[in-house]
Amino acid sequence: MTNSAVTATDVNTYVTQNDLGATNSVVRSAAQAGSLVYDEAKKSIVFVGDEILPQMAGHDVVIFQVEGSGDVQSVVNSLEQGKTAGTIVVASGWKSDAEITDIVPSFVFDATKKFHTAKEIDASYIVAVRSSKTATEQLFPTTAIAVENKQVADDRIAGITTKTLYSFEDVLVSDTQQWLIAKDPKTEAVLNGTYFKYASVDQSQTGKPVVSIQFDDKGKDIFCNLTENHIGKQMAIFVGGKLMTAPVIRDKICGGSAQIDGAFDIK
Repeated sequence: MTNSAVTATDVNTYVTQNDLGATNSVVRSAAQAGSLVYDEAKKSIVFVGDEILPQMAGHDVVIFQVEGSGDVQSVVNSLEQGKTAGTIVVASGWKSDAEITDIVPSFVFDATKKFHTAKEIDASYIVAVRSSKTATEQLFPTTAIAVENKQVADDRIAGITTKTLYSFEDVLVSDTQQWLIAKDPKTEAVLNGTYFKYASVDQSQTGKPVVSIQFDDKGKDIFCNLTENHIGKQMAIFVGGKLMTAPVIRDKICGGSAQIDGAFDIK
C-alpha cells in the first residue's frame, strides 16, 4: 500500500496538504528524471519529474510591464540588482517566441542579452530571458521544497514516499439491502476522496494492516453528519471497484478520522 514510485501528484499533494512552499523549475538532464533527493547546498528537497515537457523551442522568461512612464533603462538597472519596484509581472515560465510576441509584439530574441526592452502601444515591457532551448532539447519539471536541515528533509521524504494517496472511489450506505451514494444529509455533498488527506498504513489491535484516514475540515463535517444520520446501517467502502469493508455505524464519528480494515496486506 506504499507507492513504489513517487509521482508529481504525490509531491504536489504532500506540499498542498502540509501547507508548504515550493518552487517549480526545470532541468535538462534525463539522468535526474524521477529522483527525489535532498540538496544540501540549496537546503531543499528536489523532485524531478519523469514527464518530458512539451518539445518546443522557446525561452524561460519573466515579462515585466513598466508602470506608468518610468524610465525603462533605470528599471532594467534595478532588475539587474534583483529589485522589481516599478514593474508588474504579466507572464513567466517557458514560452515559445509566438507566445512572447502575443504579449510583446516587437520582441526579438538576442542571445547576447538577458533583458530585452520594447515600447508597445499600450506600455513599455522588459522581457528577462533566464534560459533558452531548441525544439530537440528535453526539459523535465522540478519541484523544490525548502527545509531547515537534512533531518527535516529525511522526514519530509519519508512522508512523501511512505504515505499513500488512497482514494475512495465510492462510499455507500445500506438502505433496504441496496447501496446508496453516501451524501451529507444536510448539504447533499457526496463523500469521496476529494475530502481527505494522506492515509497512513497502521496496524489494528489484532496486528492486521489497516488504513487510517484523516479528513479535511469539510470532509470531517460530511462524515460526522453522515454517520450520525445512518446509525445502525452499514457503510461500504469500495476501492478499485472492490468492496473493502462494510462496517455497521454504531455512533456518529466527528473526530475527522476513520480506519479502514479489509483484505489488505502490508504492501
